Amino acid sequence: MPNVNPRIFAEPKTELRRRADGAPPLSPAEPPAPGDPDLARPLYRWARRRPAAVLAAERRGPGWEELTYGQALACAESLGQALLERGLGPDRPLVVLSGNSLRHLLLTLAGYIAGIPVASLSTAYSLAGGHDRLRTVTGIARPGAVYAEDGHEYGAALEALRELAPLTVLGHGRDPGRPSGGVRFGELLQAVPDERLAAARARVRSGSVAKIMFTGGPAGRPKAVPNTHRMLCAVQRMMRQVWPLPSERPITLVDWLPWSHTFGGNHNLHMVLTTGGTLHIDDGGPTPELFPRSIRNLADVSPNVHFNVPAGFALLADELERDSALAKCVFDRLSLLFSAGAPLSGELRRRLLALAARFARREVRLTSSWGLMDGYLEAAGGRHAHPGSAGARRLRDYPRAAP
Repeated sequence: MPNVNPRIFAEPKTELRRRADGAPPLSPAEPPAPGDPDLARPLYRWARRRPAAVLAAERRGPGWEELTYGQALACAESLGQALLERGLGPDRPLVVLSGNSLRHLLLTLAGYIAGIPVASLSTAYSLAGGHDRLRTVTGIARPGAVYAEDGHEYGAALEALRELAPLTVLGHGRDPGRPSGGVRFGELLQAVPDERLAAARARVRSGSVAKIMFTGGPAGRPKAVPNTHRMLCAVQRMMRQVWPLPSERPITLVDWLPWSHTFGGNHNLHMVLTTGGTLHIDDGGPTPELFPRSIRNLADVSPNVHFNVPAGFALLADELERDSALAKCVFDRLSLLFSAGAPLSGELRRRLLALAARFARREVRLTSSWGLMDGYLEAAGGRHAHPGSAGARRLRDYPRAAP
């Protein structure tokens, strides 16, 4: 029998109270736990307490390039200083065109420190043909700079944004449409933090905008949803009370979910950051072409929590039923499987639990969420907010008309 791990989920504590109008709402009996006022705080905390612990890793050939918490803080402060010097700030965000990477993560952390909102866009906006939607969302964001991991791969997208972004930052390669070829990421790392960064850091409040996420919007028109530090930190506090596991045992993820989406960019990434865990950036995905990369990464790193969508879990179940050695590796440290993005079928749930019962060294729980995570931010700051609240005002004011 596998060892039981009783601390995956907290014990439910709810109260039923009838309101004057007769409605019987359920309320949590436990008050909200205290937490961080902004998302830079946990980075400073873990860099101080565990500077050599790995925050994130990215595949480099046969191995992994690792980024520790101490390295992440030093790099993010330099990047924040450099972006401020180039005119970025609360009203001039950074738009990221490319997918998950260590550089993308560092720029995001720099934004949290320096009070620069970051808008991570779906790579489909840049790579899937026409760029009308890309120009629309970039026009709404009004960025001070755009970032692309590869100047060649994203060259057409950068050209489409020539009049909308005053500055291009590149991981490697060059922007052929600019005389300078764009600013190299490595150049930004040379900045020395000074009083400008300290002053910007002091101005970051819980109500400051940390990120700008884009939804489909009415009639397919993209809609900007400002995510404040308060909103994002409150979600993490809530999850720590519901799921004690990440607080009691640092989580290790192998995760492909894009940071342009709430699931990967807010739920998973911030769970790692706030609890001092480690994220291995999976360069695979839930398609037959990409999934072999995910299998290679999962074989290298045994996660203790695994997030995916049903399509990814279906491919994983096929592989684990076929390869017992891989199944033992995947389930070696696993405690929790979490599915979201679409309904998880009962048959697939049974297959995954059967694999866990056969190969796991401890009890593995499986939970799912569908249609909830895209809504909680809007509920926190949008149409469910009081019409005079700061969150509601931001959603009225932020999606400015695109040119």
